[in-house]
Amino acid sequence: MGRVVFVQPDGSKQEVDAVEGQSVMQVARAGLVPGIVAECGGELSCATCHVFVGEPWSGLLPERSE
Repeated sequence: MGRVVFVQPDGSKQEVDAVEGQSVMQVARAGLVPGIVAECGGELSCATCHVFVGEPWSGLLPERSE
């Protein structure tokens, strides 16, 4: 199990447990993160989710894919 930290525009943070295989949107919805409407169903078309990966973590992620 992992953990995702969601940072709101005001700087407040909410940590949510994530199950392997969940998308960040699914984790946010399960954790009732405010502001994540997810109207697009995770297709990145509604623009409510913005993901910024910190430099120390970016090298640990797989390359982007379709």
